Amino acid sequence: MKSLDDITKRYGTEHALVVLICRVFLGTAGSDEVDFFIRRQKIDWDRFYHIVSRNRIRPTSYDVLSKAAIPVALLRMLRNDNKKISFKCIEHLKELLDISGALEEMNIHVLPYKGLVLSAAYYPNFHLREFSDIDFLVLLKNDGDISRLRDFFRQRGYEPMADIPETFTSIFTQYACEYFFEKHENGERKFHIDIHWLAYHPSFDLPKALPNDILFQSPSIINISGKEIKVLNDDSHFITLILHHGLRESWAGLKYLLDVAQLIKNGNIDWAYQRKMSATYQYNKVLDTGLALINELFGIGTDTTQSINTDYYYDLILSGEPRKKPFLKKQLRKILLTDRLSGKLKVLFKSVKYLFNPSKLDYDYVKLPKSLFFLYF
Repeated sequence: MKSLDDITKRYGTEHALVVLICRVFLGTAGSDEVDFFIRRQKIDWDRFYHIVSRNRIRPTSYDVLSKAAIPVALLRMLRNDNKKISFKCIEHLKELLDISGALEEMNIHVLPYKGLVLSAAYYPNFHLREFSDIDFLVLLKNDGDISRLRDFFRQRGYEPMADIPETFTSIFTQYACEYFFEKHENGERKFHIDIHWLAYHPSFDLPKALPNDILFQSPSIINISGKEIKVLNDDSHFITLILHHGLRESWAGLKYLLDVAQLIKNGNIDWAYQRKMSATYQYNKVLDTGLALINELFGIGTDTTQSINTDYYYDLILSGEPRKKPFLKKQLRKILLTDRLSGKLKVLFKSVKYLFNPSKLDYDYVKLPKSLFFLYF
């Protein structure tokens, strides 16, 4: 486990305290260590609050610091944040349960994942994780399911963030992975729902397809507010976190690492199966990077099989620099993280192929037949 002194020297006292809070939350450090750290260090509490907000771990921080000797104003802010997040969790969980049940009645097979069900299944309490939306994985039987989903959500007061015409649906599902819906009240967003037919971006993330059918196998059942609901099993949920938090988001936040650490700690991971999947779909480097970071930052023992240089990710997580990277730089990073030269070439080819297909805006501007789609380049 990386020493707090090393983190302090390179990234500052406030980042070291935030890492220590994560360790206490995970049980790899004691609460007395937080008290000792606060007493012996000069802490910029405004900067500290900015860091926990940026990493979206305010409930975690409040849970650990609620009895610590911190400024009253900071404690009040964290308490208020925690209350707002708790109310939001309750409201969103109800919506998740309603939508999940209604879609199943329509014979549209969905499983909620990440976000709320992740916290309900693996965190000590469901409100201890910040979230922004409700995520579902869906098994699409045909293009008509997209229209059915759009009609379903419109009937419930949602609006799709893109109105996909029938003639464009097959291209949309082939070169995208999700469909967004939002409900507003009094001019403000109340709910945002992501429907994913793939747990990764089909053109940029993996050299070969990993269909949802595999992830839907042997679902688990958890109890939320007295109601049983099907969710991904531990291994499938773990895979989706590696693909989203690691590959898509480059591990760029402590919340992402906390999620995986909680699942390792409280789930039942079949490491032989995980290694088989990561070898088949060529994301070993992404997996090992995440496991190495969790081990070094939090002291959670993991099944790391190769030596990983994590300096880039420490800078990304702890430097405080803006995380938005130019598109081409992000894609280059994903290609470098792909296993084997053959995998890198496949991802590169898929990325180039993507450029010759229309986006929704392209297609709205001028509707060409599929045989002429290369002109959209």
